[in-house]
Amino acid sequence: ARDQVRATMERWQGLPAVAGDLQRTPRGRRKALSALLGLVGVGCGAALGWQAWREATAGFSATLATLVGKRLEQTLPDGSHVTLDADSRAEVAFHASCRRVRLLRGSAFFAAAREDKGLGRVFAVEAQGALITVLGTRFGVEIDGPDVLVAVEEGRVGVRSVDGQECVLGAG
Repeated sequence: ARDQVRATMERWQGLPAVAGDLQRTPRGRRKALSALLGLVGVGCGAALGWQAWREATAGFSATLATLVGKRLEQTLPDGSHVTLDADSRAEVAFHASCRRVRLLRGSAFFAAAREDKGLGRVFAVEAQGALITVLGTRFGVEIDGPDVLVAVEEGRVGVRSVDGQECVLGAG
């Protein structure tokens, strides 16, 4: 109908009609519209993919701190729980490839959640250069002067000291 109206208007204006013009124009427009919609679809898909990737890699970070005489219980985004003892401070950083807590002062107790999503991210705690790697467990880490004390309630943890010595600790 639109083509018929256009052809009638062109005749009224005295423009010559081109043979086959009515059939070529809509097909060309449909192709152009299809290409445009395809590009828009690809662009939207790319934008959504980019946003999902940014959220996955941006992760989560926070600084947790307690005052003297206060404790803090915090659930982390992966379902792990951390309890900071009095006068303690920790930095938490979760990214696409790792889950890391840096204990700066005091002591903390961790209940590390297993990674069910298949991401294989290691849960690690760093304290004064020592690195405690979780193998799915409940454990505590305490900074006591120059020493770092690790107590395992359940499961196992790998511990690498500042001088490079490594061991695996079990419950108890």
